[in-house]
Amino acid sequence: MDESPIVEPPARTPLGFVPIFRLISAILGRVPLPARLLAHASKSAFAAGVLEAFAPTKRDLHAADGERLLAITRIVAARAAGCPFCIDMNVAVAPRVGLSSAELEALLSLDEQAFEAQLGSRGAAVARYVRDASRPGGHLAGDVVRRIKQELDDHDLVVIAATLASVHFWSRFSQALGVRDEGFARAAGVSTTI
Repeated sequence: MDESPIVEPPARTPLGFVPIFRLISAILGRVPLPARLLAHASKSAFAAGVLEAFAPTKRDLHAADGERLLAITRIVAARAAGCPFCIDMNVAVAPRVGLSSAELEALLSLDEQAFEAQLGSRGAAVARYVRDASRPGGHLAGDVVRRIKQELDDHDLVVIAATLASVHFWSRFSQALGVRDEGFARAAGVSTTI
């Protein structure tokens, strides 16, 4: 299979994107391909930028373990979507948020028993909820809903749902344009082998 994207970034970065790309590069060390591809369509880039600028952080959750729950959400949503780029980007934060290798392996497996064995009650509930909500049709079994509502208040549940939706935006965009893993996880010393 061809590893190059379906569309190449513009040959020259549009002037309006230069400061944004400098900021992204300062944060991530380089500008990821999806951002460079968005330089073709400024309105779409603006919409994606707003989505990313307002992406939830640990301060947006009531839960004390909010950063961990957001990482679980992003990793499981990326894996459920099957997006190599998204898995790569989201797994890269595992060391920063304190996810162990065993926890990361459980998240990438999408296996309910692994969730239960490795993630604790709240982490397992979030992982199962995100996995099931990410499936086509997004049907959630009653036990999944009951459990997530036991673990999270309504505010935090909405933040988790919005977070998984934003990952799916990036996964569909990246997959539609043939964006692959860019090595962010490897640079962070994390394996994404499933």
